[in-house]
Amino acid sequence: MWRALLAVVLIINLLGTAFGYYYYQGLLESSPIWQWVFIPDSPNSTIIFSIAIALILLNRASSTLSALGCVYVMKYGLWTMFVILYFPDFFLTPERADYYWLMFWLHFGMVLEPVLILHTIEKNKRTLLIPLILLLINDAMDYMGGTSPLYSFPLGSLGLTPVFSLGETILFSIIAYSLAGNKALARFWRGKAL
Repeated sequence: MWRALLAVVLIINLLGTAFGYYYYQGLLESSPIWQWVFIPDSPNSTIIFSIAIALILLNRASSTLSALGCVYVMKYGLWTMFVILYFPDFFLTPERADYYWLMFWLHFGMVLEPVLILHTIEKNKRTLLIPLILLLINDAMDYMGGTSPLYSFPLGSLGLTPVFSLGETILFSIIAYSLAGNKALARFWRGKAL
């Protein structure tokens, strides 16, 4: 059952990734190519998580990639939820509310899905440091280099968003490291026919 659930989550993430890149298409087309790796945060997170799942399904798991994928999807799942609620005058207007409430709940799923693979991650320094370093670089590019997609919306100030994003990077890196190889999660999923 666990492998079947992983396959379903993989398909859902691939569909979400495709939509995410479509959502950012205009912004990507108007940006230099070197910025493309930093702009579409949510679809980048789901493609990395999808690759991690695919490798697990192929019995070629990479703890480093799985840790990065877990931190990335938790971070940008919660970040999107935060942004929608933090800027309701833009995202939750009557003409946009239905769409962004759907996005809110889909991104909530991103926050939860790492529970499926955290137990497969080998706990070592790379498990903590690689996600932490790469997402700190992404935060720096987003808020000091101007690649955050929020700059494309008429929001005025970004307020607490940069601080929230930085806090998430640190918090979710620690959570992923703490739960890597978690025996209780492994026992739970083993009971679901690993």
